[in-house]
Amino acid sequence: MLASDTNGAPMRLLKERIKSKLARGGIVIAGLVLGQILLYGPSLVGRKILLPLDTLARPGVYLPTTPETGQLAPHDRIRADLVYFLEPARRFAVSEWHSGRVPMWTPYQFSGAPFIWPKFSPFSMLQCLTASPVVLAWSQLFAALVAGTGAYFFFRRVLGVGFWPAAVAAWCYPLTGFFVFWQGFPTCGAVHWLPWILLATHGAARQNSRWFPIWLSLVTGLVLVSGHLDVAAQVLIASGLFAIWSLYDACHPQWIPGKVRRALLSLAIAWLLGFLLAAPHVLPAVEYALSGARMDRRGTGEEERPPAGLSALPQIVLPDVYGTMGHGSLYLTKGNQLESAAATYAGLFATLVLAPLAWYSQRHRKINLFLALISLFALSWCLNIPGLVDLLRIPGLNLLSHNRLVFIASFALLTMTAVGLEVVSRDDLVWRPWSWLPPAVLCALCVWCFLRANGLPEPLASQLEQAVSHGNRISWISDLDGVRQAQSWFVWHYRIAGILCGTSLVLWCGLR
Repeated sequence: MLASDTNGAPMRLLKERIKSKLARGGIVIAGLVLGQILLYGPSLVGRKILLPLDTLARPGVYLPTTPETGQLAPHDRIRADLVYFLEPARRFAVSEWHSGRVPMWTPYQFSGAPFIWPKFSPFSMLQCLTASPVVLAWSQLFAALVAGTGAYFFFRRVLGVGFWPAAVAAWCYPLTGFFVFWQGFPTCGAVHWLPWILLATHGAARQNSRWFPIWLSLVTGLVLVSGHLDVAAQVLIASGLFAIWSLYDACHPQWIPGKVRRALLSLAIAWLLGFLLAAPHVLPAVEYALSGARMDRRGTGEEERPPAGLSALPQIVLPDVYGTMGHGSLYLTKGNQLESAAATYAGLFATLVLAPLAWYSQRHRKINLFLALISLFALSWCLNIPGLVDLLRIPGLNLLSHNRLVFIASFALLTMTAVGLEVVSRDDLVWRPWSWLPPAVLCALCVWCFLRANGLPEPLASQLEQAVSHGNRISWISDLDGVRQAQSWFVWHYRIAGILCGTSLVLWCGLR
């Protein structure tokens, strides 16, 4: 009996560990699914279509003008490409795949052109199973599961935080600003793989296992085929910077040249294999893009979205501070909200309460410093930081849309949030003099928001009303009722933002 008990104990422990991991995995997946249900639940069951179909009611677009369609106003005209371009492209890809052909060439554009669409992306493959647009919501759910589970494993294996801090931060990742603003666009396709490629890069740089370079090559290929190539290039830049930090963290202070050379060689081979795996998608896209006028203009130094400056800083924590592109609001700055620093948004509470707590963790000091530096790099274009902006303007890099680098800062902030939750769970908070800085920022933001609510800035205060009175149409606003509606929208949102800042300030006082 004693021998039987001795032999059975390891088996029982193994079963308990498997059950524990399955239970934790189920909790993580359930939280990710719940977040998507809250956002797109009606679309998942087919009651709604995850497309801005109100765009079709615009005069001269598609729907005939009737008393019913005349009352429809596009909620966000910036998202019209989802209906004008991306959904027809998906329908064409569905017809080609179902006919037994790889959709490499479209005869309906410019008398024939390469079909530049992420046709080899796993997310697009799911969308091509059926022509029904209901599949769009399920593709979004699949993308959220990929991003969220990758974030969870990154937080657990690289940061070494506990289950609940990693799970909560992972639940939040698919709900961050970049994914919400770019929902449905191939722009965020490569970004869904960001946690996975960083995790693989970390393992390959540290040579934790012979399988990590193979994993890195596979994820690199997925990054390149899953969306826009310029965003994929930015994901690979983040991977390269993280590889440098991982090598430094693993080898400092005892540098072993042979070990460093082996790590660099495995990283280079893995990235090269990833490029080769993605070659059927990358090579035609690059050849076609380089022959376009847009790339020629970028190569000569033209900037479609120039740096905004420090005025973009509040959008990181208050994405609607300058309005939105939707009906009922008015965007007060140049460009559009999708391409602004608002896409950095990872939550006011996460950014100004939990993320600063990461600095209380002694064992995470080095990675916190890396995350802070890479966030500065990612936001440098939007904030117009001298030196870094000049670096991003060098030939080659100037072909990329650097305003979209903010997805790196968003993930970095959420990573520090996971560490901050670990600090709270372990009760490691020790108040220091610099701890007053985040509450001071929250207090200033709270006061600023309520002052703006009581005294709207221009052009909302008077210039907008004067322009409309003289017969000018500003965006969707054509009469004084529209002016009042836009002013009410800003007053309401400034007050909500002030309340959120005040609540976060109270929580900081509770921590004190």
